[in-house]
Amino acid sequence: MEYSEIPLFILQRAAKNGKIFHQTVENFFHTGIYPSFVDIVETETLSKLDLKIHETINFLKKEKTGSFLGSEKLHYVFHKGELLAAYADLEFQDCVIELKTNNIKTSESLLTRLIFEIQLLIQHLCTGKNIYLL
Repeated sequence: MEYSEIPLFILQRAAKNGKIFHQTVENFFHTGIYPSFVDIVETETLSKLDLKIHETINFLKKEKTGSFLGSEKLHYVFHKGELLAAYADLEFQDCVIELKTNNIKTSESLLTRLIFEIQLLIQHLCTGKNIYLL
């Protein structure tokens, strides 16, 4: 899908979900408090947004990421005008976490997989930090 062809309501919903996601994760960083669904084991009934929050906060609870540096960047990956992926970077003292924000799976095509692998390698070489893709 061409970026210019993405309907406005989809972009607005994505912005709303992104805001909810980031507020929830920031609240976890500052207070240690998170939604109760983060602790459940069966995740089949969770919405896509809640599932991403569940996955991210559980990852952050397990990993030693160091301090959150307050740096968030939103990236779009295009190939020949086609939107392949969108993701956000969360930068920590010891690592960077890449959060995919759309449904494109990196294993769907070799080109998409290669783009992500190269991007992760470049980011690792530039920052010297471990890079995680959630």
